[in-house]
Amino acid sequence: EKAEKKKKQTGKKAAATKKQTKKQTASRSRKVKPEPAEGEEEEEEEEMAEDIPPVWACGACSFENIADMTSCEVCGTPKPPPPARTIEPPTTKLLRAWSVTNVEDAQRKAEMRAYDKARAAVRAMTFDKPVPQTQPVAAVAAPSSEETVAVSSDVPATVETSAESALVSQPEPTTSSGPGSPEAEVVSEASSHSIQAEWSNSVRWLNRDELLLEYMQRKLFEKPESVVQKSDQVFSAPAVKTFKELHLSLQKDKAAMHLFLRDLESDQKGIDEAAKKISAYSVNEFMNWLLELSRSDVWKVMNALINFGFDSELNWCSFPTVEMAGQDLNHWTNEMRYALIQWCELVVCSITNATGSGGTESQGDPFALLPSKLFISDSIGVSFPALQTVSLRSGRLQWAVLRRWNSLLVDTLSLFNMCLVHEVNSIAYKLAEGRGLVLYPVKVDLCQRVLDATAHVTYSKPPKITLDRLKTAAASQRSDKSDREVGSAMNSGPSASESLFMSSYQQLKDTDAMRLRTPRPQGSDPFVAFEVQFRNENVVGEAGPYRQFFTDISREIQSQSLQSDATVDQGVTGDGGRRDEPTRFRYDLGLLIPCPNAQAKLGDNRDKFLLKPSSRSAHNLSWFEYLGILMGCCIRTGVRLTLDLPAFVWKPLVGLRLDLQDLDGVDHSLVEVLNFIQSADENLFSSRIFETFSTLLSDKTVEDLKPNGRQFTVKYEDRHEYVDLVMLARLEESRLQSESVRNGILRIVPEPVLNLLTWREVERCVCGRPEVDIDLLKRHTKYSGGIAEASNHISHFWSVLKSFNNDDRRRFVKFAWGQERLPSDDAEFRRTQTRLMIKPSPYPDPDKALPKADTCFFNLELPAYSSVAVMKERLLLAIYTDADSMNADNPDADLRHPEETDGGDEGSDEEQ
Repeated sequence: EKAEKKKKQTGKKAAATKKQTKKQTASRSRKVKPEPAEGEEEEEEEEMAEDIPPVWACGACSFENIADMTSCEVCGTPKPPPPARTIEPPTTKLLRAWSVTNVEDAQRKAEMRAYDKARAAVRAMTFDKPVPQTQPVAAVAAPSSEETVAVSSDVPATVETSAESALVSQPEPTTSSGPGSPEAEVVSEASSHSIQAEWSNSVRWLNRDELLLEYMQRKLFEKPESVVQKSDQVFSAPAVKTFKELHLSLQKDKAAMHLFLRDLESDQKGIDEAAKKISAYSVNEFMNWLLELSRSDVWKVMNALINFGFDSELNWCSFPTVEMAGQDLNHWTNEMRYALIQWCELVVCSITNATGSGGTESQGDPFALLPSKLFISDSIGVSFPALQTVSLRSGRLQWAVLRRWNSLLVDTLSLFNMCLVHEVNSIAYKLAEGRGLVLYPVKVDLCQRVLDATAHVTYSKPPKITLDRLKTAAASQRSDKSDREVGSAMNSGPSASESLFMSSYQQLKDTDAMRLRTPRPQGSDPFVAFEVQFRNENVVGEAGPYRQFFTDISREIQSQSLQSDATVDQGVTGDGGRRDEPTRFRYDLGLLIPCPNAQAKLGDNRDKFLLKPSSRSAHNLSWFEYLGILMGCCIRTGVRLTLDLPAFVWKPLVGLRLDLQDLDGVDHSLVEVLNFIQSADENLFSSRIFETFSTLLSDKTVEDLKPNGRQFTVKYEDRHEYVDLVMLARLEESRLQSESVRNGILRIVPEPVLNLLTWREVERCVCGRPEVDIDLLKRHTKYSGGIAEASNHISHFWSVLKSFNNDDRRRFVKFAWGQERLPSDDAEFRRTQTRLMIKPSPYPDPDKALPKADTCFFNLELPAYSSVAVMKERLLLAIYTDADSMNADNPDADLRHPEETDGGDEGSDEEQ
């Protein structure tokens, strides 16, 4: 107590002394205030500190005068001039900019940032060495079509240029650009020009920097001034391409010509005279004129190009005025915008390693892609024909607009009632029509919140089903043997009632669908809609059997293949050989059939399946609805059905209409016949066409196009009516089946979610992506038991996986996890808490052991194989030897005789 009392007294004395000092200073500054009340001492001290004006100390008498005084109040000594501003050496300034974290002067901070980026561009591109890990990459150094700029993971993300701020080449703020952040606000035209001026001034400050001058010369000329004389310099190939494009644009737009010349001429008269001359120049004359300017002042030409919208790589990536940008935006259609979003998601994000707002690598996240990182490949028209004529600056501007619009939707999308998609005048209708313009990260965040809010938490445990996979496999083998004995050309398969699909349907058909809306578990608990128990199989855990069930029924549903033998060819394996997998679970459930293109081996989608049109009975439709329930469980719990379905199936599930292009994707021969009928003349029609008013559906069943249509021959004057009726019949051949599947999905997933997603996104949620991305899996792999990523056998492991073809990779994922398809991207890995855990093996002789997997937890027990060849041989043996079995009746046998075990008895918990 004495110590506390003494401490308080000491504190009071210090406060009194400080107060008295401030009073004296205020008195000298003629700002004396009345004595404060006793209870307001602390508040008075804070206010007084804020009111004290800046002062300057007299050099003669040391008296502190207020800043407005021009001479000392005591001795009359004149106020000394402010110290001259010194320019710091570039290295010192660069290091100081890296160390500053809180700079209150925004203009000074922007100036330092512009300087840093310009220096980084010079250092990275002048010399053949990578960008330093702690050095930010220049905003003007945008990746070209064939190369991208590597960005370190510790470099802060930059904000996109908006619809107006994208018009000028400018430094991007180094603050985070998450959706809805204040840094993502649209910059006005006035602020755009001020930023442009600030950038130009910052870059002009580097005018005398030898590195920057050499860099500009290397970009414009074949050889810089240090190598050849000025009179011998010629433009480089990129510069020639740039100036040809520039000349074409200037000839079309005289206003743009004046904008370009404003940095090359000193006054308006010079601009007018130069514009008059350039208007009459040919391409070669224009380039010769620029060549003379570049030889005399390379910086003036480069600065004019940057201000006109070119970056330091001489790519035309932005617009100099708002009017030019608006004219370009008017040329875009929704089809082009959809293609741009797909291009950014599937190609650009995976190449540029877009960084998310959380600071972790997030490939495939289009929201994290900055417009300055977007590039347009020369071959983009092959995969995305709608983008064939899109320029780099047009694509970047459109992408900036799309990102800005989506940032506004982050907080407002949940306010719209997406159940009103059928009301033409509603906002929901407009959003549903343009659902492809809403980026997937924006949708998935809202969808996850909706799914969590609609989960059913009344029941303590989800429903449970029991399946006898051993009995089902035995029935399949008996059927195969019987077919071979009687010489059947096609494998008819066992009865559908013996399938796992029908067995699970019988156990779940009377279950309230709300019970399948299980809430998301906490921690590492398995997320399952229902529990799956395999009879006579020693399986531990719930997640592994749950995923295995969806994999098994996927093969059952798509079991009607075009193979006539008793094996399903698995293609060429990673070791160059060919492996055949025994046919299992081949049933004719009457749900899916190969599409006509697959049957005829023509056109696209030769590996796709369609809903069977003739399965229209009440029982068949109830099975389709159950299939929809399983799809809804996939959307909720993250499990995957490995189904291969075209857009012809997915579009009706999200309420979209089918068109001729969709029909061509599944029946190319029919579309060619219909086109021939419409274009043929009367003589050719009479000699070639002998059709009646009927058509074959996808499963070869005949359907009349009008009552008794098979009795009426199509005449020449009826050809257009016939084509229209065939189109209508084929596009709606599976309408009842599609409605049943959609109704099943809606029993698990709320309708607004389905109305907001595109058909590709629904396919992604239900089936995942068929390609296995090894780099994605590697980023989400952990190691235990003293294993490190740098270990020799771990390096062998990743080398072997990368050498596998996609079939071998899917078999490995199936071996280790119970399903063939991984989460689609980093965000889904994190959202579902999925990771591969590699553990050490206890075997004393690792080269004789086989890997083991715990599919419930995605754990892999990997022996430390001595070489890549041994690793590859043992992995292929494990993943292709009865990898479907989850039986672990005798796990101790592995330790006694590791070489005598097969893939089905290797698991310590549940598999392999």
